[in-house]
Amino acid sequence: MPYRKMLGQAPLPSLEPEGERFQSGSLRIGQFFSSPHGSAAAKPDGTGEASSLYQLSFVDASPSSGGGALADVVFLSDRSKAYFSLPTQMNYLLGMGTRGESWRIQFNREEILPLEHKTPGGSRYWDVRAALTFEAGLPGGEEGPRIPHNLKIHSRAPHHNKLRGELGAGYFLHNQSFPARFDSTGRAFMRYDARATLSIGDGGLRLFAEADFLTDRWHKRYTPANLDLTAGIGLSSAHVGIEFTQESQQMLDRDGYAAYYLLKVLVPFTL
Repeated sequence: MPYRKMLGQAPLPSLEPEGERFQSGSLRIGQFFSSPHGSAAAKPDGTGEASSLYQLSFVDASPSSGGGALADVVFLSDRSKAYFSLPTQMNYLLGMGTRGESWRIQFNREEILPLEHKTPGGSRYWDVRAALTFEAGLPGGEEGPRIPHNLKIHSRAPHHNKLRGELGAGYFLHNQSFPARFDSTGRAFMRYDARATLSIGDGGLRLFAEADFLTDRWHKRYTPANLDLTAGIGLSSAHVGIEFTQESQQMLDRDGYAAYYLLKVLVPFTL
C-alpha cells in the first residue's frame, strides 16, 4: 500500500506576547517491516516494497505573533534496489499555522512525487486544517524521596503522567489527484483526524495513537471512506528517541485492509 502518512504535525507555540522566535525540528530514520497483512509500497503508484525512511521536520515560529512556518520532507527507498540506492519516492509539506491555548489552524501544500523516471502515481493538494487541542494530568506516577529542607541538595521532581491530544477537521481546498482511499480510488474531500499521546513518568516512555479519516468527493462526500491508523510506543531522552509503530489502512465503504510495521530513530534539534 502507498505510504501517505499525514505530515505537518509538529507542535506550534501558543501565543505569548514576550515569547522569542525559535527554530526546531527533528530527523527520523526508519526501517519498514512487512506484516501478514501487507507492506508499505516504495512508490506512489503502490509498486515496490519500502525499505528505509528518511524524514526531516522543521518549525520556524514566533510565540509573540502566535504563528509559524512548518516543513516536512520524507524519502523512501525500495527494498529491491541496492542498499544505498537513490530514493524512489519523496513526500513534502510546506505549511503556515497559528495556535491559541486550545486550538490550532494550518494552511498546507503537500506533494507526493515519484523519483524514478516515468513512474506514475504522483499527487498534490492544498488544504486547511483546524483542531482543538487538550492536555491533562493523570493520576499515577511516583514522587521522589522526602529530603530535609536544610540539606543543600535538590529533591527529585514528582513524576506525572500526562495525556495530550488533538481533534481536528480539514478541507481539501484544491485537489485534482490525491486519492481518498489507499487503493488510489476516489478523490479526497474532507479529513477528520484525532491523536493522543500518553507520557508516562518523566515523559521518556510514550504511548500514542493517530487516526486519519478521509472522505471521497465523488461518493458520500462527508462520510469517511478510508481510515489511516497508527498505534505505537516510544522511548526518548533529551537527545535521541526510538519509536515502534503499526501503520494500517482500511477502506470503510468497501473491502480492503493492509498493515505494516515501522521502527524509527528520532534525533531532535534546535537552532
